[in-house]
Amino acid sequence: MKKETVTFTYDAEKLAALKMYMAQKNIRLEDELEKTAEGLYNKTVPSNVRDYIAMKNNLKK
Repeated sequence: MKKETVTFTYDAEKLAALKMYMAQKNIRLEDELEKTAEGLYNKTVPSNVRDYIAMKNNLKK
């Protein structure tokens, strides 16, 4: 599956604090953002479209 980069702006101090506390818990920001994006995808995209995309991706393998 082709990956795409998402860029957004966020308060620098908040981001620094977030990264610091996540590092203490051995959690990666990228992993958490990916989980959140996947949740939004599952919540927003109709199941028949998700099924179609999954089938399409399985054919490419």
